[in-house]
Amino acid sequence: MESQQETKALFHGIVRSNNRVGTRNYIGVIATENESATVARQIADYFTYERLAGYKNIDGVIPYITTLGGALDMRGQILDLLRRTMRGYIDNPNTGGMLVVSLNSKGNSGEAFLEDEQLKEGPFLKKLIVCDEGGSRKSVEKGIDIIYSMLQKANAIKRTAVSAEHLIVGLKCGGTNSLLGQSANPALGVASDLLVKNGATVILSETMELYGVQDELLRRAVDDSVREKLLNRLNWWIRATQLKELLAYDKELPKEYWDINSYITEQAYKGIGIKKSGTSPLSEVYQYAHKIKKKGLVFMDTPGYDAVAVTGQISGGATLIAYTTGNGSCFGAYPSPVIKMAASDSIYHQMLSDLDVNCGGILNGEISVEEMGRLIFEKILRVASGEKTKAELNGVGRNEYSPWQIGSIG
Repeated sequence: MESQQETKALFHGIVRSNNRVGTRNYIGVIATENESATVARQIADYFTYERLAGYKNIDGVIPYITTLGGALDMRGQILDLLRRTMRGYIDNPNTGGMLVVSLNSKGNSGEAFLEDEQLKEGPFLKKLIVCDEGGSRKSVEKGIDIIYSMLQKANAIKRTAVSAEHLIVGLKCGGTNSLLGQSANPALGVASDLLVKNGATVILSETMELYGVQDELLRRAVDDSVREKLLNRLNWWIRATQLKELLAYDKELPKEYWDINSYITEQAYKGIGIKKSGTSPLSEVYQYAHKIKKKGLVFMDTPGYDAVAVTGQISGGATLIAYTTGNGSCFGAYPSPVIKMAASDSIYHQMLSDLDVNCGGILNGEISVEEMGRLIFEKILRVASGEKTKAELNGVGRNEYSPWQIGSIG
């Protein structure tokens, strides 16, 4: 009976015209380069809570600002990644509409971006070229009018009961300590397995934190091709880490540096992050910000840094983020709600206004890992259905859009 119930898990989602299902309904204003960032932010910031009061089905208008774009090599890998990330935010089912803002028709312009990505303007996708509108002030006014037009149409959505198989959940941890491996991470692992059993997708990331435990995930790969992809990304990070250290030294490196084991030892306690993934087979490995197409447990290559890692997951299609913490966090990431789970009673009560779930009862013997995992699974379904997280209630996430600039960062 229990397994039958698990395979029939439902949530109330937003079914888009392409049949993908969102958990939220945001309008975005995305800058293609830093030169248009202020205009994009001013357009989005105009739409305060009070001005959106008449749009009950709209969760907000969010700016997505980059420091990149204008000076990038137009043939470069970093530009490709930036555009892929932007495209992913447009395609994410939590996006009800997007305005693409750029300074002019040169460099990473809105025109070039839409053309290269084979995107066409429509009711829910528009571009705005600042130079064509007569400067910043007129562009902000024009952008506000465009967003108002999108709001009218995007507000018409309704939530519908759908299968949990439509969920794509990014797994993340931050403020790591040893308690995470005893409580929140294994409990989230149980919830991850329940999601997979119900046909959903969960995304494990943070490549460097696999060192020391990589063999476990390699054994869980469904075939040699998936295993080879994971090994490839692990080896890339070894070389990237060595290059980072090489650039940091102004003299010859000590010979012991070239033994990567010293760095792996430093990362060892972070290997407990793999417990978030449960026990499911690894069905696919994706590079940063690539669209997730496989069901089940997948891996996306990202740094460990919260904002960069989650930006990649959201670009890949994550409509909800499940985030564990041992030392506390106030992280959020629009357009996808972030559920934050505390490893202990002390950190939960210390950051009560930021953390959604207390896993400390596991440490106290008050609840089992399996029971806590079931509660997290049920919380995920409620949040996917519209229940607000602490991060959303606090308005956190407007500044966390951070496309990876490619390199070895934490």
